[in-house]
Amino acid sequence: MMLLLRRLVLVLRVHAVGLWLFGWVVLGAIVAPIQFKIVPSPYAAEAMTRIFRRFDTIALACAAVVWLTDILLGNSGESRLRILKRALAGIATIALVVEAMVIAPHIDELFHAGAIRGVGPDGESIQAWHRAAESAGKLQVLTLLLLMASELYDLVVTRAASAVAGPGAAPVFSPVLPAPASPGASPILSAPASPGASPGPPKRELPEGPK
Repeated sequence: MMLLLRRLVLVLRVHAVGLWLFGWVVLGAIVAPIQFKIVPSPYAAEAMTRIFRRFDTIALACAAVVWLTDILLGNSGESRLRILKRALAGIATIALVVEAMVIAPHIDELFHAGAIRGVGPDGESIQAWHRAAESAGKLQVLTLLLLMASELYDLVVTRAASAVAGPGAAPVFSPVLPAPASPGASPILSAPASPGASPGPPKRELPEGPK
């Protein structure tokens, strides 16, 4: 039962990491190039900033699920794999929080002030913040790829353990042998003699003492 619950928690964790990871991949590798190619330059950057800010909300929810499942798996031991997964999740979460809480608000504020990317001092500032946002996004993608591989490996191992310890598995009993009697100890109960066994020597009766 515990293995089944652990497996369900790991499946939820894998889905959260997958949504977080592939969201970044889709936005960075598919949506952004098409957006900057079709939409005119001053508006494309502002539109992508708003798209990324919407996705930041989803990514923060995924990060919360990742750490919630880590708490639910709190009794599973401190293995090297779990320490690695915590380190990767921590790096990705820090990069996400910096990007969502620091970098994106600065870019949004400059766009609302009328700045155009690459034009004038404010435009150069947007360019610098945009490079920082790209670095934070690439760091998240790299760490989330490694985290996804670790989560899938852990899920496969847990699934194999569940199959071995399934309900149809034969229980293993260890025989309990009686402890050997200590030398000189008299037995309290004697086993009945088997049919045809020769009687033992007659018991000697001790003389009674004076009453």
